[in-house]
Amino acid sequence: MNKFRNVSMIKGAIIILVVSQLLTLFLAIASFDDVYRESLISEFQVVTGEIKEEIERGINLGRPIDRFTGLEDILKRGLYRKENLSNMFVTSVEGRVLGATQQEAESTILDIGHVDNLDIYKDNQYNIIEYKNHYYIVVPLLHNDDNLVGFLISQFNKNIITERIVEILLNNLVYFVWILIGAACLIVVFLTLIDNFSSEKDNNLKRFFNIERKKILAILAVLLIAQSYYTYLNYNYFKSAYTEVIESKISSLSWNMKENIETLMDLGLSIDSLKNMENVLGISIADFKECKDVFVTDKEGEILYRADYKGSRSIVEGNLLEEDRQSDFFKIKDEFKEYINEIRDSDGILKGYLVYIPDLKLQESQLSDMLQDSVTIILVSLLFAFEMLMFLTLIARRKRALIDGSDEKEFDDDSGFKIIRLAAFTFFLGDLFSMSFLPLFTKNLYSENPVNLLGLSQEAIVSLPISAYMVGVTIIIPVVGFISKKISVKNMFYACISISIIGSLFSALSVNVPMLIVFRFLAGIGYGGTIINSIDFIIQNTREKYRATGFGNWSAGYAAASICALPISSVIVSKFGYRVGLMLSVATGIAFAIIVYHYVKDKKRPVDDIDDTRNFKESLIDLFVIFKDRNIALCLFLSSIPLQICLVGVYQFFFPLYMNSINISQGNIGRLMSIFGIISLMTPLVAKISDKINNNKIFLICGNMIIGASFLLYLTGGSVLIVAISIAAIGLGSTFVDAVREAYLISIDKSREIGETKMISIYCTYEKFATVLAPVFIGMLMASFNPTMVIAYMGIVLIFCILMFAVFTHGKTSKVNKEESREA
Repeated sequence: MNKFRNVSMIKGAIIILVVSQLLTLFLAIASFDDVYRESLISEFQVVTGEIKEEIERGINLGRPIDRFTGLEDILKRGLYRKENLSNMFVTSVEGRVLGATQQEAESTILDIGHVDNLDIYKDNQYNIIEYKNHYYIVVPLLHNDDNLVGFLISQFNKNIITERIVEILLNNLVYFVWILIGAACLIVVFLTLIDNFSSEKDNNLKRFFNIERKKILAILAVLLIAQSYYTYLNYNYFKSAYTEVIESKISSLSWNMKENIETLMDLGLSIDSLKNMENVLGISIADFKECKDVFVTDKEGEILYRADYKGSRSIVEGNLLEEDRQSDFFKIKDEFKEYINEIRDSDGILKGYLVYIPDLKLQESQLSDMLQDSVTIILVSLLFAFEMLMFLTLIARRKRALIDGSDEKEFDDDSGFKIIRLAAFTFFLGDLFSMSFLPLFTKNLYSENPVNLLGLSQEAIVSLPISAYMVGVTIIIPVVGFISKKISVKNMFYACISISIIGSLFSALSVNVPMLIVFRFLAGIGYGGTIINSIDFIIQNTREKYRATGFGNWSAGYAAASICALPISSVIVSKFGYRVGLMLSVATGIAFAIIVYHYVKDKKRPVDDIDDTRNFKESLIDLFVIFKDRNIALCLFLSSIPLQICLVGVYQFFFPLYMNSINISQGNIGRLMSIFGIISLMTPLVAKISDKINNNKIFLICGNMIIGASFLLYLTGGSVLIVAISIAAIGLGSTFVDAVREAYLISIDKSREIGETKMISIYCTYEKFATVLAPVFIGMLMASFNPTMVIAYMGIVLIFCILMFAVFTHGKTSKVNKEESREA
């Protein structure tokens, strides 16, 4: 029997190992893919920039773009310089082809959308367009750097980049497989040893370090070792590949520039009299961010012309100090010798050197971001694996009960917490999948099928599916609260998740924005109904004295889902598209329904006698019932609403905008924001402490005080460190509040009088209104006052409100709770 249990656990652990390692692989490839793809594309940008300069030189000399003789020859030189370029075009501003390397394309209209928004090209910007099976690099052609006269377009097949990425992936898979095999063997060994060397005493589930927990820790330890080692090898491999691309690009650029200089010298010009050479050098690295400096020297190493990311300088014009003319060259002569090209005349006589200096700090920054992404990936994979291990232990316990013929009641408390957390993780994972990219999907639908809705702007229309979703959530919350005692928890879950699945499925199949609005509204109904029904679900799976722990596990499931959802959905969407991303919500909805089928009890809710005689009009009066109890009303206005303004208005709305304004990269913004979710994983621990102390009010006060105190730091101004501290404080403070708020509310006698679920649904309805208004409220304050001072003032208000809450409410539990506490 023990052998059967161990084999079952080993099989499940290996499946989780494979899934988590595959997740690590895909997230790592996606993290590297963007940087590597951008670097590869910029190789084509270099050649495009050189051809652009040559054409614009002719335009500035008076050659009209539509009668530019020799245009095809110039474009063909571009194909010669970069063998993988499949075609180059010059088009008019309207998109008509004026010249191309493929003659049959001339006089046709190039329909790739490059003329749809001319504002893109106002600052001489490149535009990368992905159309069908090709990439198109579009650059504006300007007369005298001002007047737009046409476009230069380079075309190359997407497969060129895809094949390079696939090649890296295949090479990567070799050591991925070996690490997977090694980790699987370690799991078998560790689990077998734990079974063979653990005494019978350890089988007592009330002991903290029992056999089950030992196995979970062993599996997580193996996963951590395997993923860390794989990430180390992966990082070094990607670093080598990325550096190779940079070196190849500099080599190509240097060779082309060397050829241009030697051509000018063949015309009789000396190396120290090349007019405007510093400008030519500056243009060559203008769109090459990995190169910070380029210069030309004479044969003694004295710098003649120089350009860097700040602009161009010329020794001839006296812009460089005399003592610096040789020092830079000799300083880098040995370190960057692979980037130094000799310039020779037609007789082969050395005349000087051309030197391109890579921006090592930028490369280190890119690699540092990749390393930080790798650490994030390990965290996400381990967290995902941990949640799956919870599911594995539930299956193992059920099998054990069936084999032993034992009563499962001995597992009620611990199993109940695991069921709650697993259900929350699965449910929220599906919801957060779609929310992370829904605005982009809506914008894409609108561009494909523009619609006119009530004369609204495009930006307003794009926001409507999200608003419709929130309307659905807000409407269904009180409805479920009112009918909760007439339908079992299990059947209510089935109804809500069915609506949610239908909404997500048809959202994925939507062909226009109105259709998406309707089905996001349905998805919102399913989501809101599930949220409120979860109150009874948690009550059903926990005893009164462990109620806060139950709610804490639900919140921890949400925190884990929020950490995992964004990176996973970003990979899926980037590789397979928005519709597949929405279908993930359907898949997780089905998974949630399976969990409900197996682990939610199908029993009727208790119905109060008073409910049988009340009509609908009288029931509506219940919407104001929270104002009949001082503790509930003060909790809403002095704790929940101020906290929601901070969570939604400050954390979700203000912080991303503020971090962007102080030049924090998008990747680092995401990492800083994830601090909230990581800290929120402590919610079950805080909830357990709350259950032991048996005074939820203390935790509500502490949570709000922690957040308010952190906001006072903005009185000294803002910084990255202060933002990180505030996000950590919001995570810790909301952990205190989320662990106990529902437990505090349902412990009040008034909640029991009208029904816990109904009271929570009414409470949440008011809270949702505050959530909707929070960004608008903070936005209005930011427009009128200094943004950082607004946050500081919010801290003062939050502290004042929670102190009023502390003074005018009590922290006692209900009579029922007191009695059960005495019995315990």
